[in-house]
Amino acid sequence: RLGVAVAEMTELHRALGGAEGMLNLYAAYAPVAQVGGVTRGVEAGARVIFNAAPAEAQPFQQAVLAALVQRPLSITPVS
Repeated sequence: RLGVAVAEMTELHRALGGAEGMLNLYAAYAPVAQVGGVTRGVEAGARVIFNAAPAEAQPFQQAVLAALVQRPLSITPVS
């Protein structure tokens, strides 16, 4: 069972172009906020929480996004 999971992750890693592709996929789909449902992805989270694209966010806002991606749904930045 574990061997199957490892093989599948290895294939996904290869298909996405390595670690960078895996991180991009995670950043695009990780749950980052619960605001009327689950908001997925750093881009969507930045727009919902800060009303800005990640590149337009202030450094402290980018830090919040980085924390949310590391521990999805562990904190709620808005109520």
